[in-house]
Amino acid sequence: MNRRPQLLLFSITIVLVLALSGCSEGELGIFSTIAIEEATKKNNLVDNATTSGLVKGLFNGTERYVVKAGTKVFTRPVSGNDWTEVSAPGGRLALFVAGRYSTATAGLGGDEPTAAVGEVYAVYQSGSSDDTAVYRLGGNLAWTQAYTPPSGTKINGMIGVDNVVFVSTFTSPTDQKLLAWSGEIGSAPAVTITGFNDAIQDGVRAGEVGSDYYLVGKSSVLAHVGTGPATTATPFNTTTTSPQPRGIAYSDHGGGGGILAVADRVDGRIFVAQASNSPETGPAKWNLAGSVGRPATDIIWVSNLNGSTGAFLVGTASDAIFKNDGRGYYQGTISGTIGTYTISLTNDLGNNYKASDLAVSSILQFRHFGNGTVFALTGGHGLWSTAYPDSADPTWRWE
Repeated sequence: MNRRPQLLLFSITIVLVLALSGCSEGELGIFSTIAIEEATKKNNLVDNATTSGLVKGLFNGTERYVVKAGTKVFTRPVSGNDWTEVSAPGGRLALFVAGRYSTATAGLGGDEPTAAVGEVYAVYQSGSSDDTAVYRLGGNLAWTQAYTPPSGTKINGMIGVDNVVFVSTFTSPTDQKLLAWSGEIGSAPAVTITGFNDAIQDGVRAGEVGSDYYLVGKSSVLAHVGTGPATTATPFNTTTTSPQPRGIAYSDHGGGGGILAVADRVDGRIFVAQASNSPETGPAKWNLAGSVGRPATDIIWVSNLNGSTGAFLVGTASDAIFKNDGRGYYQGTISGTIGTYTISLTNDLGNNYKASDLAVSSILQFRHFGNGTVFALTGGHGLWSTAYPDSADPTWRWE
């Protein structure tokens, strides 16, 4: 009996098994993923782009999400799944997207509104890298130019924090400005904030309407700005917090004005302080509460979901450049009191997450819109969303 065909078939089978066992999807091998049977649902947004600046706005009576993916801006209805591109003004390239929300809906601390109101803005670039301008997105999803910096000055950052839009500009290393609008850009006057010589990266407002703002720059400047906002920023002594803060969050945990949390871009340490204690004035006001053990990219607080006390979400990357091959995110619960706070962190977040590309992505930003919907914006792996639970594992969708 000729066994050569049987041996050949057996050999091919072994090779295929070994090859497939080396394949990976998310954190697990392909056979483990198949066994889990947790398929990632997908919408139609480009899935291999870096995403940033997701906001929610109201356009001709329809609530819509707006996000920058690569150098383009896309939108979809909050109640739908179909993303469409928003035509760029004059073929320009998008740099930043941010929103300004009514004070009537503020109070989550940061750029997480509870309703879609206010304005949506984008910074576009054309020609040379110094040719930048702010545009406002109208109800018909068309852009109108709202602010152009002086010649030779570039816009290098823009964020929205509740009812204020912050725009940073760069003319030279000794000539950097931070502008703030608490009304519509182009109509309301801008406030020039001194003492913050950095490109704006992240920020929160510590509490309800009338509370102070806390801002983080791309070069790790961390500063406190009074209400209004005030015209002067007071930098923190970062040796008493994080050596290189990347993200900042506000939590209403514990009362007494709530707490601030900053995450470190080098080793992922998380420091907390009581927001009402003007924490930039003394080292004793901050304490190390936990660490994710790898570079942190962003931190947000998801509050009071389904009766829970809330949780921190901490995005991570594999290195300080925040490119691909990251390591997903951690969820943290806080306990203790001022001076003794601890945050217990885990990234054991269920089979859907483990089997997804999100688990091995660099998560650059989170967005939370007050209704349990959390978005993860990644470096090179698109946009993800979930209805965040407090008692079950999150199920992530690839937008």
